[in-house]
This record gives sequence, structure tokens and C-alpha cells, in this order.
Amino acid sequence: MKSSALALALLLVPQVALATTSPAVAVMPFKDLSGSKGSIGEAIRETVTTDLKDVAGLRVIERGNIDKILAEQNLQARKSDLDPLSTVKVGKLLGASLIVTGAYQKAAANVRLTARFVQVETGEIVGTAKVDGQSSDFLSLQDKVTIELLKSAGIESKRVQLFAKRTRPKIKSLKTIELYGDAVVEKDDTKKRDILQQALNEDPGFIYASRDLDELEKRLKQYDNAYQKETERALRELKAQIASEKDPQKLMIAYTQIFAKLQIQRKWRTLMVLSRDVLKSPPPPTPYFNTEEYAQFNLVQCHQALRDYDGVLREGEKFVAKYPSSNYFSSVRNLIDQAIDKKRTVAEGAKTAAAEIAALSPEQKGDPCAVGMKYQSNAQAKKAREQLEICLAGKGTTSKLPPGVILQLLVVTSLELGDFAAARRFLERLHEIDPATWKSLSSLEQTMPSDG
Repeated sequence: MKSSALALALLLVPQVALATTSPAVAVMPFKDLSGSKGSIGEAIRETVTTDLKDVAGLRVIERGNIDKILAEQNLQARKSDLDPLSTVKVGKLLGASLIVTGAYQKAAANVRLTARFVQVETGEIVGTAKVDGQSSDFLSLQDKVTIELLKSAGIESKRVQLFAKRTRPKIKSLKTIELYGDAVVEKDDTKKRDILQQALNEDPGFIYASRDLDELEKRLKQYDNAYQKETERALRELKAQIASEKDPQKLMIAYTQIFAKLQIQRKWRTLMVLSRDVLKSPPPPTPYFNTEEYAQFNLVQCHQALRDYDGVLREGEKFVAKYPSSNYFSSVRNLIDQAIDKKRTVAEGAKTAAAEIAALSPEQKGDPCAVGMKYQSNAQAKKAREQLEICLAGKGTTSKLPPGVILQLLVVTSLELGDFAAARRFLERLHEIDPATWKSLSSLEQTMPSDG
């Protein structure tokens, strides 16, 4: 009796394992029947893959693994138009049980999506989908394709209903989808970030680009932190070398390296302190490099980066007077001219702002939102920020500016004043209340000093 039960149990093991094995799905790029470069097809592939990852009971094969197999089989160029035999072959190599292939076609404001679901084991087409609609309903159309896919994979109906019931936002244009597709295949992270930002500029509500940008920025931040630690270590070593080095040539190389690292890291205040120390006790020049000259050039650049235009004029004048034949002379003159233009704009703006504010109605004159906007448009950053902060506190009476708009203006005015700590605070608040707008301004962090 016991042996019979054991035998029955052993017979059932493979069936139970088969029944509980999650179907594995590989999504191929959707072919563009209009004959364009296929960015939208890559975008559909990525968004469908992302959605499927949230479905319990389904294993989704990563796009990178699929492309690796395609490359190994010399099928990368044909990945959106595989023949049935190649489709089955790729599926088996991936360990997939279901392959999704499809196409899309756009005509004016409309789009058609079609898809086939191929069972890898048999090569049989076990499901198809064809949906038509307006381009603005692209995500809803995509969900209909996904629903048919889930049915073909044998996923229980309650999972399917999650896609059938959810409300999808309209997209503003297919340009958003095209840009997202470009970002998906871009290998350079910096370029990818720029393209994702362009997609969000087209449509701030496009959640897939927003999610990818968040993940990318987290990853880049980790890289930055690792690079920061390594650079700090290198800086300590260079400082120690400078303190003990006597050979002019080696000293010149050490200073060149430390100047470059501080510039790359945007450590402008640290660079300013080091440059002033050099000017107090300059090392002997070499035939190829004058450390003292470059230190003075650094001071001009540092003041420019810190938005201290008086400092640019002061240190710039010292430079052009002492080094009239320098290779950096034209660069310094350009920075001086920019600082003069900036100060002239501020001086002229003060008169214009006063006149425009005087022309406001009595009610508007008492409105910090209206007054702050006048100061802002006329380069009066300090007074603009004072009024806009009052406006942000809800004390405006006529303009009723949205908080997100006010915070954008406060970020800009703080940067113009060289108050980078305040700019970061306003960016953080903007992130809390308007993440989409924050993303469009987050790159401003790369213009701020990293050492305060």
C-alpha cells in the first residue's frame, strides 16, 4: 500500500512541476510597416515588457538577453521581422515558452497595432491581436494587445482584468514614443538621459520615460559617488605630493592634475583656495607651464562659475595686466566682457523695473506675485526672490501663480545670485509638488558647485 502511494506520488511530480512552471515570455520589437527607423517598435517592446513584469505567474525575459541571442545568431538586423523558423529557434535558446512579435502602422492621427503570439515548443500561433485607434490612445491600444497576450499565455482572468480596467492617459504625440524608443536602445547613459528628458519635455506625463529616468539617475548617482571617492583619494595623494615635491617638472604635473580634477568635480571653492595659495607662494615655472599664470586664470573661472561678476572683473583685470601674451588671454577677456554685459543688464533693468512697477494698478503694486515677476523679467534677482518667496507663501492677491511656476523662478533667481544652497532647496520643494517640472530643471544641478 505504501509502495503504491509512493509510486503514484512519483508519477505526479512531473505534472505538478509542469503545472506550476511560470510561462516565459520574450517580446520582440514591433516592426514599423511605414518603413521608418523603428524607434516606436522598440518603445512598444519596452513598455509591454515593463507591464508584463508586474503580472504574477509570468516570467519575462529581459531585452538585453534577447538581443544577445539575436546578435550571436546574426539576427540583430532582422529582429523585428523574424521568419517562423528563426522565431522558434530564438525562443528555444532563450528558454521562452511564448514569443511576441508584432507590427504597427501610423496614418495621420491614427495607428494600428497587430501582434502574434507564437508557442515556442510547437511553433504554433496561439493568439493574435489587431487594434486600431487614435495615436493619442496609444497606451490603451497597447493594453488591448497585452490582454490578448495574457490570454494566449494562459494567465488567469483576474490578472487580465487589471489591464482591461485600468485607465490610461492620452499621449500628446507619437514623438514622445519615438524619443522613448531612441532612449531604450541608446547605450551611452548620458545621451540616454538627455533623450529621456526630451521625451518628458514632449509629454511630462509619460510614465515610462519618467520611471526610466529615475532609475538611470539613481544609477548615475551611484557611479558619481564611486567616482567621487576615487577622486578624493587621488586629490589627497596629489596634495601630499605637492607638499613634499621639489622637482619643478613633477610639481608642474601634480598641479596640472589637481587643477583638472577640481574643475571636473566642480569644486570651485576648493580650487579658488588652492589657486590663492599658489599665488602666495608660486612654484618655479617650467618651459612648458607657468603654474602661477594658470592659478590666476583659475580664479577668473571660479568667480564666473560662482556667479560673482565683480570677482570676475577684479581677477580678470589682474590677469590681462600681468599676462598680455598668455594663451588664456582671449578666454579671460571673454569672461570679462560677459561680466560687464551682466552688470549693465542689471543696472538698466533696475530702471525698467521701477517704471513697470510704477505703472501697475494699486492692487497689483500690493501683490508680491505681480511685483516679483516684474523684477524677475528685468534681471533684479535679489528683489525678485524677496517678492516671490512672499508670493510662494500664498500672499499674492491678483496673479495666482501656481506653486510650481513660483519655485521655478526661485530656482533661477537663486542661481543668478550665486546662492546654490537656496537653489537646491527650491529644487527639492519642486520635486515634492511637481516631479515632472523638476525633471526638466534637475540638470541645473550640474551647473552648481559640488563643494557648497
